[in-house]
Amino acid sequence: MKKLFCILAIIGLFFATETFAQQGRVANGKNKAVTKKKGKVKAAKRLLIDANKPATERADFLTSSMTSMLALNPQQQSEVYQINLNTAKKVDILRADRNSDIRGFKRQLKEVYSNRDRAIKRLLTSTQINSYREVKRALKETRKNMH
Repeated sequence: MKKLFCILAIIGLFFATETFAQQGRVANGKNKAVTKKKGKVKAAKRLLIDANKPATERADFLTSSMTSMLALNPQQQSEVYQINLNTAKKVDILRADRNSDIRGFKRQLKEVYSNRDRAIKRLLTSTQINSYREVKRALKETRKNMH
C-alpha cells in the first residue's frame, strides 16, 4: 500500500501542471487562486511536487520516488533521471511559450508526457511496468474523483 501511495504521488506530479493551471484567478491585488473544492485540492497538493520548482528539483523528486517504488537499479535510476529532467525542461519551455491556445498547449503537454512514459517503460522490467501501470490507473481514478 505504501508503494502504491508513493507511485500515485509520482504520477500526480506528471499531471500537476494541468490540474493546477486550470484554477481561476481573482484580481484582488494579490491574485490568489480560487478553488471550488478546497479540501480535495489541498489533499492532492500533498501528493504533488510544486510545478514552479526548478526542473532539476522536480526530476530529483520523481526519480527518487520512482527508485523506491519500482526498485530501480542504479543504471535505470540514472536513465530515468535523465528522462525526467529532459521532460521537466520541455514542460518549462512549453509553459514559457504558452499562448492563448489552451488546447494546443494541452496537446503538446500530453505528447511530452506520453514520450516520457514510453521512454521509461523501455527501461523497466515487466514487473516494474505492471506496477507503473497500476499506479497510473489508480491516479487517474483519484483525479476523476477530485473533479
